[in-house]
This record gives sequence, structure tokens and C-alpha cells, in this order.
Amino acid sequence: MRPIQNTHTPGLSRLCKFVALALFVVFSCFSAVHAQWTTTGNDISNSNSGNVGVKTTTPEFPLQVNSSGTNVLGAVYTGALSSTSGAGFQMLTTTTPSAANQRLGFFSFGTRNAGTSYNSSVVQSFSTQAWTLGSAQGSYLTFSTTPTGTNAVSERMRIDQNGYVGIGTSSPADLLHISNNATNSVGTIRLQGGNNTAGFIGVWDFVPMLLLSNNRHPGTANNYKTTSAGSLILIGVDSAPGDLGFYTTSTGTTPTYTELVRMKASGRVGIGTGTPGYQLDVQGGSINSSGGLCIAGDCKTAWSQVGATQWTTSGTTINYSTGNVGIGVASPTTKLDVNGTVNATGLTVNGTAVTSSQWATSGTAINYSTGNVGIATASPTEKLDVTGNVKVTGNLTVSGNIAAKYQDVAEWVESSQDLAPGTVVVLDTARSNQVVAAKQAYDSRVAGVISAQPGLVLGEAAQGRVLVATTGRVRVKVDASNGPIQIGDLLVTSDREGVAMKSVPVEIGGVRIHRPGTLIGKALEPLAKGTGEILALLSLQ
Repeated sequence: MRPIQNTHTPGLSRLCKFVALALFVVFSCFSAVHAQWTTTGNDISNSNSGNVGVKTTTPEFPLQVNSSGTNVLGAVYTGALSSTSGAGFQMLTTTTPSAANQRLGFFSFGTRNAGTSYNSSVVQSFSTQAWTLGSAQGSYLTFSTTPTGTNAVSERMRIDQNGYVGIGTSSPADLLHISNNATNSVGTIRLQGGNNTAGFIGVWDFVPMLLLSNNRHPGTANNYKTTSAGSLILIGVDSAPGDLGFYTTSTGTTPTYTELVRMKASGRVGIGTGTPGYQLDVQGGSINSSGGLCIAGDCKTAWSQVGATQWTTSGTTINYSTGNVGIGVASPTTKLDVNGTVNATGLTVNGTAVTSSQWATSGTAINYSTGNVGIATASPTEKLDVTGNVKVTGNLTVSGNIAAKYQDVAEWVESSQDLAPGTVVVLDTARSNQVVAAKQAYDSRVAGVISAQPGLVLGEAAQGRVLVATTGRVRVKVDASNGPIQIGDLLVTSDREGVAMKSVPVEIGGVRIHRPGTLIGKALEPLAKGTGEILALLSLQ
């Protein structure tokens, strides 16, 4: 029997080799891919060090899911695919928003049924500008929910591009902006405590008003009242936006509120009144102060100190026998000491009625001829004895003599200098009718000496004027350097400013004479040496 020989053709041999190679490659690839997944019980895990892509062959992230369809619930959908549950999210709708308010991505909670997505709650991101990647990519976030019984999603909160958070508003103006646009809306913020207790912070849309309440605001619309008692603080009450009011509310189906305390914008406080007329105005009740009562710093701790009196009553009469009574006087020195005018229909002194005055009247004139009149003195020694100054706006006519304590006559003269008493002055050649201190010996412009307290003053006092004595006795500054000054020596100006010196006569034709027009007066006191002040008898020559 002959052995079986290989009778296949060369073409068939090459085909078998190709098929064998293909199967080797397929099994090798499957083995390589399958090797990246590990099965442990019902769990599988992937040790792949690269990225996983769904509907993309070039994933850029550990898990990247792409969708080219429109109106999809989200790039990734979780939960059972039923008509009652599900959630999805889409991280990026477009990478290059061409305008503001373009949706960038969202998280959606809802369901998908029969190819239709129902989004009940959504968190979305939008652009605030046309994007320039890498430099201008403004965005904001919105949070939306669906009211019960509807299928329309409504925005509830927004975080804008500045980080401002708006609740009830899409345009927050501050870091936290809460808005309730419903009519008669109050209690914007509710603070809930134990046992279902609550407090409210809000505004009233009727006026610019901030309220703090544990019972909302008892206004005229029942939709924001409650039927329990409470209390309320209003910052900016409806009648006066600058005021602060404190209220209580009553119970019942139509509760009312009662204002207890009002603090005005001016700082006045009213208790029981909304229009205090004083810094503290209490109406409709008493004030109790256990610590006492203080008025202008004078504090009393008992009514006996406040209301006690030193007067004694007997029937319809009152008397005060232990001290003096002052009217307009804090320290009376007599039984009745009145600082002001007293009007009485009758006056009795030591039991004798005073029925007339010691002054006699004749038409519009009055006179007193039987004694002396003292003004500011209790014992007048002259017909008119005045202790103090006398001012006469008209003329003063004296038929006798004028007796003055001081012995010089001076008049008010203008000067550009502040001159001390005793200064010798001369006429100012630079200014009309003015004087300055002398500073030239034997000056014929000599005008007098500054007087400290003249016996008789002429002219009117004014700013920039000095009293220049021209006659009488006055103290004068002198210098004995030109020779000792003896009583009776004639005085003239010296080279020292404002100081007089002894006059030295000159001889003319064998006659010794003093320079005319330079003499101030005669020395009444001596000065042996140095400088000082002496009394001089003025006699300008």
C-alpha cells in the first residue's frame, strides 16, 4: 500500500498561512485588551494608565463622554431609566461661547421618558461675555427648582461673576442679596428654633423698612399675619423712615400691633408716644427708678429728697422761719432777698405802711431834696454819691468845681506805637495828629507824657489811641546821665527813646537861657544818678 502524499496546491497553502496569522493577531489583541480589566467576584476594575473614551477615540481625561446629539439630558446619565427618577450632568456644552448668557454646562436631576428629558432641578453655568480663551472667560451659576404641581423650572439662586449671591433675584447688588417681590411680603429671613419657634428678618414693600420680629409684621393684609402674640422692632417706621420703633402684637384672627417705644432720628426717645417732645418723653404711665432720679447731675434717691419743702402750712397760710428766702439769689442775706423788680400793691416796714416815695415828682421830672442819694453806697456823703463809674451820654454841666483824685489832664491821641505810662512823646511827622516816643535830645516837637490814670480825660477812647498828659502832675521816665536832677530842674527830651533828662541852658549874649519849645516841665522829685521815674509838673514851653 502506498503512503498518502501531500497533494494540496501552492495557493491553498498560502491562504491557510494568512488565516492562521489573522487569528493569531485577533487573539493576541483580545488578550492584550482583556488583560487591562480584572474581575473580583461581581466587580471589575481597570489598571489602564491612560484615558477612557466613550464616543471619542481621543480621550483627554481619565473618563471622557462625548455626545453630538441635541436636547440630551446630559453627557452622563445615572439612575434607572424610568419615568420617575434619574440624574445627569453635562460639563461643557461649547468650548467657545460666542456671546454672553451661553450655557457652558449643567447638572440636572429629573428623568427621561420616551426620548424626552424632564429636568426638575438644575444647576447651570453660563458665560457673561463672548469668550476669549485664556484671557476673558466670565461666567455665572444658577440654581433652579420646579414648584409643586408645575413642570416649569424657575431660577431660585444665582452666583454672579463678582461672587455676589442672589436669592430671589438675578441681579444681586451685594455679597448676599435676598429679594421677595410678592406684595405685602415680610419675613425675608426665617430663623427657626426648637419647638417650632421662629424669628423673622425682612423688609416691608410698603415703605423702606427693616423689621425684626418673632411674629412677622401685623399689617393690613392677612396673608402675612399670624394669630399668636409677638413683638416687633422696625428700623425706619412707615411714618418716619429715620425712626426706630418697638412694638408688640396681639392675638386673634386679625391681630393688631401697638407701638411701645419710639427712638426719633433726632435722638429723642418716646415711651407711649411716637412723637416725643423731649429727649425722654413718657406718656400714659408712671416712671419707677430704684436707683434714684438725677436732674443736671443732682441725684435724689427718695421722694422725700425731691418733694420735701422747708415751708410750713397752717390752714391757708405758709411760713418759713428757719432761714432766709432768696428770689433770683442763691445765697440770700436777709429774710427776703430779691434780685429783680418787686411789684406790690402795698408795703409795710416795721408795721408802718409805706404809702409814698421820698422822691417828689413834677410832671416828668423827679427830685429828692431832703438828703443824699447813694448809688452803690449805703452811706452817701454828697447829694449824689456813686461808687463806680458814671457814664453820661449828653453834656455834663458843673456850676462848681470838679475835684479829681489824680492831678493831670490828658486826652486820647492816636499812635502807631504801644506806649507805656511815663513815656515822653513827640508829634509824629509821618502821620497827622499822632504821637510817637521821643528819641532826640531837645526835640521841639515834644507833646507830653503818657499818663497811667489821669484826673481828667478828654476825647474818646479807641483802638490805637493813648492818653497823653499835657498839664498837671504826672510821673515821667528820666535819665540822670546828663547830670543829677534836682527838684525844680527843667526837663527836656533825651537821646534815649521816651526818656526825659535835665535841660542844660545855653548862653546867648551873656544870658543863660533854656531852649524854647523843648521844655516838658519841672522836676518835683530828685534823681541823683541812673534812670527812673519821678513826679513832674507838666508845663510845655
